[in-house]
Amino acid sequence: RALSGLVWVAGLAACEPANDAQRLAMHWQACETGLPDARITACSLVIEAPNVTLAQKIQALIDRGSLRATRNEDERAFADFGQALRFDANNAEAHIQRGLLHQKRGAFGPAITDFVAADRINEASGAADYL
Repeated sequence: RALSGLVWVAGLAACEPANDAQRLAMHWQACETGLPDARITACSLVIEAPNVTLAQKIQALIDRGSLRATRNEDERAFADFGQALRFDANNAEAHIQRGLLHQKRGAFGPAITDFVAADRINEASGAADYL
């Protein structure tokens, strides 16, 4: 797996545009779709991009955390969700994803806390109910 991610990154670097906006757009697209190893790498590049918006950074952290959770990299996933929530404590998606990770680990109290927080955020914003 690591090799496929490295091959993808090497290929990406070879065709990477010099323009920061185009480079961010390319990394953003790769963060959202594709193979997990390549997506994690692309999300990391988005997070570190000098011209990334806060909203993009938060979404890339959530995406990378979700990918890490599916790979059982729970501590790294928790770190990503925690960082996203430090940037935006009212991000329902980050609460939901962290709650799912708590639930997976059998920590039902913290999972419920995150799900309730997401529900309150969604109710306040008029978004669809996740629970």
